[in-house]
Amino acid sequence: MPHRSHHYDPRGNTHDRRVRREWIMSPAAGFGGNGRTVPCYHCGARLRKPTIDRYPICGHAGGRYVRGNIVPSCGRCNFRRGNKCKRGGCHAQAIVSEVARAA
Repeated sequence: MPHRSHHYDPRGNTHDRRVRREWIMSPAAGFGGNGRTVPCYHCGARLRKPTIDRYPICGHAGGRYVRGNIVPSCGRCNFRRGNKCKRGGCHAQAIVSEVARAA
């Protein structure tokens, strides 16, 4: 019997990702989606298959895939933001510090 590796994926399982994408494209999410397309949160391009960007707290700073921290993004904007965050150029560290001080 083949060995199955069980590792933690912060994005969740396939069902979680599908539900998240359906919600983010829906009018109820408030991003301007109509169920079939949604604008990129950063540049406004209409997307049929958006990537899910963790914003305002990026993954590098500990941001989670929860409704208050995800936005629809085109692949280009998501990639650019990810690289910027990894180099320490995003504002997420300041947000995380503020939340920690308030606690």
